[in-house]
Amino acid sequence: MLKAYLFLIFLFICGTLSAQNLHSKNKKALSFYKEALSLSQIGNVARAEESARLAIKKDKSFDEAILLLHQILLRKNDLEGSLGVLSQYKEELERRFSNRILIDQSKVFFEGGQYKEAKTSISKIEGEIYKFPDIEFQLISASIDFALAESSRKLDINFERLPAPLNEFQKQYFPTVTADNKLVFIVREKNGRGDENIYQSEWLGTRWKKPEQISYKINTDRNEGTASISADGSTLVYSACNIPGNIGSCDLYVSYAIGDEWSAPELLNDKVNSPDWDSQPSLSRDGKKLFFVSSRKGGVGKLDIWVSEKSIRGWGQAKNLGPQINTVYDDSSPYIYLDQKTLIFASTGRVGMGGYDLYSSTWEGGSWSLPKNLGFPINNAFDQIGYTFSPDGWAYYSSGLSNGRIEINRFKVPKAVLADNKIDYISGRVLDANSRAPLAATLQVSEDIIMTSDSLTGAFLTFLESNNSSIRVSASGYASVEFTEDELKRLPKGEVLLNPLNVGETFDFGNIYFDFNSAEIKPESEPTLNEVLTFLKANKKIVVEIGGHTDGIGGEKENLALSRDRARSVYRYFIEKGVPKENLVFAGYGEDYPLTTGNTPKEREMNRRIEFKIVNVLK
Repeated sequence: MLKAYLFLIFLFICGTLSAQNLHSKNKKALSFYKEALSLSQIGNVARAEESARLAIKKDKSFDEAILLLHQILLRKNDLEGSLGVLSQYKEELERRFSNRILIDQSKVFFEGGQYKEAKTSISKIEGEIYKFPDIEFQLISASIDFALAESSRKLDINFERLPAPLNEFQKQYFPTVTADNKLVFIVREKNGRGDENIYQSEWLGTRWKKPEQISYKINTDRNEGTASISADGSTLVYSACNIPGNIGSCDLYVSYAIGDEWSAPELLNDKVNSPDWDSQPSLSRDGKKLFFVSSRKGGVGKLDIWVSEKSIRGWGQAKNLGPQINTVYDDSSPYIYLDQKTLIFASTGRVGMGGYDLYSSTWEGGSWSLPKNLGFPINNAFDQIGYTFSPDGWAYYSSGLSNGRIEINRFKVPKAVLADNKIDYISGRVLDANSRAPLAATLQVSEDIIMTSDSLTGAFLTFLESNNSSIRVSASGYASVEFTEDELKRLPKGEVLLNPLNVGETFDFGNIYFDFNSAEIKPESEPTLNEVLTFLKANKKIVVEIGGHTDGIGGEKENLALSRDRARSVYRYFIEKGVPKENLVFAGYGEDYPLTTGNTPKEREMNRRIEFKIVNVLK
């Protein structure tokens, strides 16, 4: 970040100094100055320094030439030399020019983590600063004070490099992780000079699996960049650049896991992608929100964070997160935590410790909370970017080394930094109870949270919202089942076995009560009716007959009519509750099919019943 800053301020000065009414009347000084400016613009800083010194030699009060020399020395990483410029020409310089040198020096110290030196330099500034916005001065001043305070804090964090076989490439970065510790990251191939590809590994209990390319359907000879894998491992959203058919230079694509392979990538629509640069995706746990970074018009700053929401009609128009998150500078690397309300992101436009700092914000009451700096030692003078968090409390990130390598590291996140929003998950497989063949099933935790099992393996990973959560598992042509959290965790090998729905099969859901010699359903039948309703809504491919049965008391003709009337009452109840008519029929059987031939009160009660029988399976 320091080199980038030096280069940017250098370009800024070159652009502004050439357009000013210069503070010299000496023709030779002006000539040497213009020569220095021209040489600096083409990168010949050695000769530019010589010419700048000659300009000052001809006119030692030439403000622009002195400032240019200072900038050239900074660009050469000669901080000591640049400090000497101010001490040598301080008496000759107009105050606003000396202030500009002081703020540049202060920011260089700051970006290098020398916070005390930065504070010393900025404290000497009085009055106007040449070509330096006040908003930026306020930001750097507050950041220096913040960094001095934060750097004295001692959080117990152990940063660890991920061991072999990981980190064996020259450059690997932007990790993303699933709930069960499958790690996806970017590798720059060919010793760091080639294209970017997506690789994957996973934790095998005692070691990491050797990384391999995620799929040749996804990786090409172009750049496949930053990616986000969904928490359950079923969906991958990633950026790809310079691909024929792209909407912009870099666009977002999606692919879905099918067994051990991935589907052909799909370019997300123009409500998500723009003609500009779109990258750094983060997919919410339920797959309904996609956060990403874009340079498109209509934002707050240069790089902004945007979000698109998914509905039954597909991905909606991307929206800027607004000034509560985005700044007039760069905001990037969003990560939406598993609680689906905590956003971690990087920014250069907020009070911080230098470069990109990490911040957290929480969605509360329809808006984002004031972002909070994650503090030292997570943040430091260098760039913190590309973080991902696992349910077991690890933060994965990439870090650059002095030799040019980029490696993936991790640390346990202290509760003081990120609240303990523990999200339980359960993994397993859905199988046919008879053949044990894998099934494509839906797993519904709540009305809004529906997961699916892999169509080839039956594997699933689903999250529970609370200790009282339950999951209903359904598959076409099978009887759905419902488990509590504890029941699902105790299943042998995590296997959910579903029984096929067969024509002629009957189901006993418990009693449905009627008044004597009446077809009016009594209120105490509500729990049973609700259970049947859930079954019917979960199994939309079957036709169920509602059959009414009576005991032997009374006339045969009357009993037949009563049984039919009662079956019709139950039929109407479910129709009013939204069950399609094509899924229901009803019939009355009177006393013709008793469950028992006894005549005690209990046995007669067994014969008075409503039965539910599958009579057809729809295609």
